[in-house]
Amino acid sequence: MKLFPLDTGVSEIRGIIEIIRDNSNKIDMSKLAEETNADIDDLFPLVDACSVLGLCTISNGMVKLTARGIELASHNTKELFAQALKKVEPFKSSLEIIGSGKISTAHLTERLAKKGIEFHGDNITNTELLKDLLLKWGVTNHLFSYNPSTDRWSKYRAAH
Repeated sequence: MKLFPLDTGVSEIRGIIEIIRDNSNKIDMSKLAEETNADIDDLFPLVDACSVLGLCTISNGMVKLTARGIELASHNTKELFAQALKKVEPFKSSLEIIGSGKISTAHLTERLAKKGIEFHGDNITNTELLKDLLLKWGVTNHLFSYNPSTDRWSKYRAAH
């Protein structure tokens, strides 16, 4: 099962997508590294995140935007990211587990681990990594709401 890469940010993904768009929607990894002033090894998690989200394809060192990636370069990123994240672990299973209720980070981590969704073998580290990822991507892109005073996750509901 493919998990969403840790240590990737929304603005970094957006920047990669814009660079690829500015290069006729496709670019060689070495040229992408050159244009971002990044080491190719540092780019792999970002490009992997783009691929997992369905924003690009990677073949023979060439990164090419998909229709969703092209759309992201000029539209509402929260909505597009939210739709893509709903299909990627651990977001997909977290949404299913939370359902219409509320759940603590520890309980959510435990339920995900039972499904084989873990980032680290140590439970405390795994819990913190999951929490950071859900805050960074899930809350920012309106999949989840989080109450830090009670440590409770729920599905995001827009204010009416």
